[in-house]
Amino acid sequence: MLKMKALRLVLSMTQADVCKAIGVSKPTLIAWESGRKAPDREQLEALSKLYSYPANKLLRDNAKVR
Repeated sequence: MLKMKALRLVLSMTQADVCKAIGVSKPTLIAWESGRKAPDREQLEALSKLYSYPANKLLRDNAKVR
């Protein structure tokens, strides 16, 4: 599981919840969570605030975790 998805699940949020909160489409969020794409700076800051996780670590830590 990737870090972005893990953080979302820890907060008991659905993909729809996150998409609505930060204003992105579900396919976009899926691409970020799978590591296929990365959010831009503005979107990264929104995710950081939503997840209460440092933005500078969010992308770096979006690697496979067990």
